[in-house]
Amino acid sequence: MQHDGGLNPTESTTRELFAMGRTCGECLLLASQRLDGPGRDVLLRSIKGVSAGRAGTCALLVTGLLVIAAQDGEEPDSDIPYNDLLETFVPDGAPGSQSVRGHAKLNEFRQRFEERVRLDHTGIACAEISRADWGAGLPVTNQASFPDENCVRLADSTVADLNEILSGG
Repeated sequence: MQHDGGLNPTESTTRELFAMGRTCGECLLLASQRLDGPGRDVLLRSIKGVSAGRAGTCALLVTGLLVIAAQDGEEPDSDIPYNDLLETFVPDGAPGSQSVRGHAKLNEFRQRFEERVRLDHTGIACAEISRADWGAGLPVTNQASFPDENCVRLADSTVADLNEILSGG
């Protein structure tokens, strides 16, 4: 896994989308070009609800997970590690269950994102990454101050990760 935190601004895949007023999640979805048709349209409309600090967790992470889940089929049970305790007390399909726990692409994407964010930030919440005070609304209403370069670089790196994971790379 490669952490490319320093893309040249002219090489950005998301900068133009941000400049058009798109949210972080929309930038990821549109720049990745991984979904077409109604699924993409539903995700575009839905992701606005968790962007701009509304969900707490960075919308890039949430969007990437949604894209992988929407595009990728279920994995065979043989790839999922068995855990007696979880299998006894957690119903199939519930968080932590065998069917949810073992999705390798979802886990890989989350792990890459969290590792990259830990390098420069205190957590995966939008405010911790963007340093925007979403409650006051001041930094984000000024078009010149948001998104900052941290968000653009993170979005570009996250697009690259998503494309690589979904292409099987």
